[in-house]
Amino acid sequence: MSQECRDVRGCPTVAIAGGTRGLGAAVALAFAQKGCGVVLGYLSDDGCAHETQQRVRLLGREAFLVKEDLSTERGVEAFLAAARSASPEVTALVNCTAMRAPGSVSLAETIAVLHRNVDAAIWCSEAFGAHFCQRGGGHIVNLTSTAAVLPISTPTARFYAAAKGAVESYSESLAARLAPSVLVNTVAPGLLADGRTTPPGGARSCYPDDAIPLRRRGRVEEVASLIVWLILDNSYATGSTFVIDGGLTATLPLPGQ
Repeated sequence: MSQECRDVRGCPTVAIAGGTRGLGAAVALAFAQKGCGVVLGYLSDDGCAHETQQRVRLLGREAFLVKEDLSTERGVEAFLAAARSASPEVTALVNCTAMRAPGSVSLAETIAVLHRNVDAAIWCSEAFGAHFCQRGGGHIVNLTSTAAVLPISTPTARFYAAAKGAVESYSESLAARLAPSVLVNTVAPGLLADGRTTPPGGARSCYPDDAIPLRRRGRVEEVASLIVWLILDNSYATGSTFVIDGGLTATLPLPGQ
């Protein structure tokens, strides 16, 4: 597999945490279309995992599945070991993990989910970042959300927003620490057509389509294309958050306006 990746535009093999459903699956397919092999980490949905694996294989690439809890040290160690075993050319990590608490759970359970979102980003980034430094270079892209800056006060949205804000701040610091060998960035999608990047009852109901300057929600394929560019073509941007939301956050009025 590693030889195949080198033969197609010098593509790396990409490890994708949360890469078997929704936006994560779109990212996996986008990399496969560019000739990359993928290693997909997921928590529990075997059906989605095998479906995404088959779709990648139909594109002529290989997809290795790793079923682990990536918010834990043990789970990430297993994920990294599997990625290194699958291909010595793993030089990129995309963290698409997104765990949300239903509105009916207790405050303690909601806070626990917040921690798991942050933990997954940190454990994955630290482990793969160290590996990439040893190899002499690599890329890390952590998926966040415009929920981190949108004024949303629904019961669980504020916790999800806090987790994504923490991941952005952490990624900026990590970029400085791993430079110049490893480029670290975050991608913050806005409202997507499948609704998977904002909590139910949150920004989707607060901001209708006509509030977005481009007058529509984004597509997961559009976000995936940005992530692919950051890894395959970017050689200078690091420590940045790339917002892709149709212009919504750029045009929101400031408080008091």
